[in-house]
Amino acid sequence: MERIRRQDIWYPRHGASVVTVTVNGGTGGGEYSVGVTVTVTADAPESGKHFAGWSGAEGLEFTQGSASTATIVFNMPARSVTLTATYADHSGTDDGDCTTAATCDVCGAVITPAQSEHNWGEWTSNGDGICDRCGQAIVTVKVENGAINGESGTTAVVNKDGSVTVTANAAPSGKAFKGWSVDGGKTIISESAAYTFTASENVTLTAVYEDESTGGDNTGDNTGGNTGGGNNSGGSSGGDNLGRLSGTAVIIIVIACVVVAGVGGFVLCFAIMKRKRDDK
Repeated sequence: MERIRRQDIWYPRHGASVVTVTVNGGTGGGEYSVGVTVTVTADAPESGKHFAGWSGAEGLEFTQGSASTATIVFNMPARSVTLTATYADHSGTDDGDCTTAATCDVCGAVITPAQSEHNWGEWTSNGDGICDRCGQAIVTVKVENGAINGESGTTAVVNKDGSVTVTANAAPSGKAFKGWSVDGGKTIISESAAYTFTASENVTLTAVYEDESTGGDNTGDNTGGNTGGGNNSGGSSGGDNLGRLSGTAVIIIVIACVVVAGVGGFVLCFAIMKRKRDDK
């Protein structure tokens, strides 16, 4: 029997026997001559499902694949064929360990990806404080102006009573890190930029910054001290100069005393000058 092929469908010449392949959920349907090879492929499954097999494939002579494979090749029988792709939900046994992936027992697809201590809110427990997958008690830690456990997120779901480290962002220009607060900056609970604590409850930590200090100035105190010293020095210098009068200065003082106050003034002036010389 002669036949021609056009656009992946075999068309028999005049007088040849023709039968039909109908495909639901896949490609490869059409009219074929008896005895030719036919290839049928199932559509990709929806998320969370896998290909489960072909319905209506009983009695087919497969040259590639089987009724349980997504792609099959068979010899066209002397009858019409209707094939329907079937799908099933992934199924597998979860070991309850969030650090390992749960996979489908049938196809091996990942049902639940591995996590690291419930991080980044993948298993938020619907608000009951218990991880939906492993049953671990968990709490939520949030941070403002910082990072949690060195990650890039600002929220982490972690084991209750586990150790958590928050790290403050670099201080803005003109500011300095002041500390961590759990009440919006009213109270500082740690002055360490990298703060490690035990996460016993849901908490939000805020990194607080303050204006940089400009420092002090001692100019006023130093000036006052120097001024006082100058006064003391002046007082001692005056006493020393009186004790070192020259002879000519003494004669002038004596004459002045006689002229102004007479003999009595001279005697008083002489006594004062003698005492000054004795002190020296």
